[in-house]
Amino acid sequence: MHAFAWAAPVLALVLVGCATAPVTSTLPPDFYFTGYHRLKMVGTLELPPGAGRFPAVLLLPGSGPTDRDGNQPGLQIDILREIADKLKSDGIASLRFDKRAVRSYAGQWPHSTGELDDFFSWEAFVGDATAAYDALKAQPEVDPKRLAILGHSEGGLLALEVAKSRQPKALVLVSTAGRDLGTVIEEQISQGYSAQFSTPADLKENIAETDRIVNVIRKTGKVPADVPFGLASVFPGYLNRYLHSTFTLNPVDDAKLYTGPTLVVQGQKDIQVSAERDAPRLKAALKNGELYLVPNGTHCMKTYVGSTDPGFNGPVIPAVLSKVSGWLGKKLGA
Repeated sequence: MHAFAWAAPVLALVLVGCATAPVTSTLPPDFYFTGYHRLKMVGTLELPPGAGRFPAVLLLPGSGPTDRDGNQPGLQIDILREIADKLKSDGIASLRFDKRAVRSYAGQWPHSTGELDDFFSWEAFVGDATAAYDALKAQPEVDPKRLAILGHSEGGLLALEVAKSRQPKALVLVSTAGRDLGTVIEEQISQGYSAQFSTPADLKENIAETDRIVNVIRKTGKVPADVPFGLASVFPGYLNRYLHSTFTLNPVDDAKLYTGPTLVVQGQKDIQVSAERDAPRLKAALKNGELYLVPNGTHCMKTYVGSTDPGFNGPVIPAVLSKVSGWLGKKLGA
């Protein structure tokens, strides 16, 4: 199986993931840095006009094969591009990059199942994010004492991981789970993703199977061999390490280790991360945290327009852009 096949739903954060094919733009030249295990990675370094050493933010995308703008094949969300544009207009630099699961890296992907397991491990994603932070800090146009990290969805979990070793000046966690992702997937299967199963009997069976599979992965570190066909894309057999790490990772533990200011941004209409069960847990664990609940905000920070709307369409809610950029400006002295 090709590594990019886990794009669609690896986790519930990926099940309805926020992400597209690249679009024509007038972006700056590609920015290159070396990621985990010497992977050559590419992104965009946005600098405000003028000279000087700018405050800067590392932008981390969500789950799956998500590109630097926050998009996946077939889903153009542009959440990170819009945030970067707003930051730039307010005098804040940013770096965002294509994740290692993006198909443009296919020439660097390994081929065996064991190698894929390592290549797409949680440690690899943490390593890439840490390398990106260090690369941003080293840029001559950037003030190394005024750095922040913003993560969307899974990117928020990565932001917390990087913060443990790098201690940035500020964090922004957008649509970020406050529980392990095994628990989040179980909830999503029962409340959202499970809608694809046509009968109550199908739903009941898949809820039970999801609980069983998650518990096996937590205990053994392996995806069981008898995953039902309908759940195979959620639990790929070549993502043992990634799934075990994220199913046993407690974001609250990481949040307790960061002492700097943190803004938790949570949409009240998010069907992937709960405004009631996730955001308050993060807020309570943070020593210096602020919670910003977004009325009618979806997981991708778009305006919720109804129960049949996936929440991908339209621009990022302007109030979110203003809140995030204004908050970062104050914390970083922009």
